[in-house]
Amino acid sequence: MLKANFGSLLRFADNLGSEVSGRQTVAPPDEIQKLLRNLSHGKLSAKERKSVFETLLKEPGWLTWFAREIKAQRPGEDGYSLE
Repeated sequence: MLKANFGSLLRFADNLGSEVSGRQTVAPPDEIQKLLRNLSHGKLSAKERKSVFETLLKEPGWLTWFAREIKAQRPGEDGYSLE
C-alpha cells in the first residue's frame, strides 16, 4: 500500500515540477520539513501519513518544496522506476 501511495506521489511530483517551474518555493516550517522528509523515506505510520497529506491539502504551496525534495533524493537524471 505504501509503495502504491508513494508511487502516486512521485508521479504527482513529476507533474508538479513542470507546472511550477520558475515560481518561488514556499518552504514549510522546520517541523513540517522533517515530517515531509520522513514521509519521502517511508518512515511515517499510517496515522502520521494521513496527517501530513491533510496538511499538504491545506498548504498547497508546500507541495513545490516537497516535490523538489523528492526529486533531490533520486539517483541520476531518470530517477526511480515505479514498475
